[in-house]
Amino acid sequence: MACGALARDAAVALCQVDKVDLDQAELGEELLRDIRCLFDNKAQRKLDGEIVEDPDRMSGSDMVTALLALDARPWSEAHRGRQITQNWLARRLSAFGVLVKNVRFATGRVLKGYTVEQFEDAWSRYLSV
Repeated sequence: MACGALARDAAVALCQVDKVDLDQAELGEELLRDIRCLFDNKAQRKLDGEIVEDPDRMSGSDMVTALLALDARPWSEAHRGRQITQNWLARRLSAFGVLVKNVRFATGRVLKGYTVEQFEDAWSRYLSV
């Protein structure tokens, strides 16, 4: 057995945590990591001179669409074998203290969504640099 797998099994046994719970925690960290990449990509495109409105905010709908567009990521089947939804995303993110809210965009639209600022604490707590 590989050292990583052995350490993981020991952690599960010590904490008396069901393996499914640990897998869900890892999925949550992957979600945070992918969302950070989405925001980083928007910011980089703006730095490169592309016109990118609202690089620091994203609607829940746009975020789900962007996550589903990522190649080789689990989001197309992470919701009990189905694609993730806005409700699934909101529930997952609330576990990290990131709550969906009304967000005003440059176009004047107000949609349910998220801002970079909402994620900063979760990123610093749960993700390594």
